[in-house]
Amino acid sequence: MNEVMGIIHRARSTQVVSRAGPSNKQAKTGAVKIIQRFGDALNLKIYFHVLFF
Repeated sequence: MNEVMGIIHRARSTQVVSRAGPSNKQAKTGAVKIIQRFGDALNLKIYFHVLFF
């Protein structure tokens, strides 16, 4: 699962930096990821909550 989250993070970071403009190619990005594994009835449902900076 870490490989998938790494791919998502790299793709989104690339998009954020490219939208920042040509003078900001050295910009740093970050993300907070939370994996929610259970629904309200304790059934297995996997949700990814991601906040990009």
